[in-house]
Amino acid sequence: MSRKLALIGNPNCGKTTLFNLLTGSNQYVGNWAGVTVEKKTGMMKDSDYEIVDLPGIYALSPYSIEERVTQEFLLEENPDAIINIIDGTNFERNMYLTVQLIELNKPMVIAVNMMDDVRAGGGDIDCEYLSELIGIPFIPISARKAENTDKIAKEIHHVINHQHKPCEIDYNLTTRNALNSIFAVIVSRSKAADEPYPYYASKLLEGDSFVNRYIRLDDKQKYEIDKIAKEYEERSPYNDREALVADARYRYICLLYTSPSPRD
Repeated sequence: MSRKLALIGNPNCGKTTLFNLLTGSNQYVGNWAGVTVEKKTGMMKDSDYEIVDLPGIYALSPYSIEERVTQEFLLEENPDAIINIIDGTNFERNMYLTVQLIELNKPMVIAVNMMDDVRAGGGDIDCEYLSELIGIPFIPISARKAENTDKIAKEIHHVINHQHKPCEIDYNLTTRNALNSIFAVIVSRSKAADEPYPYYASKLLEGDSFVNRYIRLDDKQKYEIDKIAKEYEERSPYNDREALVADARYRYICLLYTSPSPRD
């Protein structure tokens, strides 16, 4: 039985090029059920891994068909691992989706694409340091030149077989406390041990009702979570919990981007 991989990234990050490199001619194209969004799948060369090329999105939010298709696949199909490709020349913007994917608590590999452009512009991204910091393999690649892409299959095999999952995201204290409180509410009333509770907690905190279909909450849970969210929201002058969570994610990303590498 083949294992399933989700290939995810922002629009125009090189995802299609990487998909073609990893699968060669072993591709199948159709549409997702009920929508006109294209569905591409293919078998990774020399492996039993089926790659599903998900629509290009900027975040896991319920605002577009592409985002809903992606969330449904991740939560319903439960892929064995995620390949997240990011554009290294737009690291901070692309990492916003990455942070949400980390919350799914699944084996994951991050392909940092366009590293040739990063270096040509006089920059660099210390992928080895980021791998140690977050607990996910960061692989510097150039998809259009097929540079270093062979390492993706090797790292995917490793994280799946060792069930190597990301570290917990170090949000600011206020956000972390709110997430922990919601986490405790939903875990205490559930018998399933392998659910992506960190993801559910963050989506419930920001007010994303889409996840309600995947985590059944009773009235008491809903009341407790709403109370936690309102107390969290009161810390914002705008009374906007979604904006507060988004700000916490970007602050975390900014710290990653600006943290000095021990090799500097």
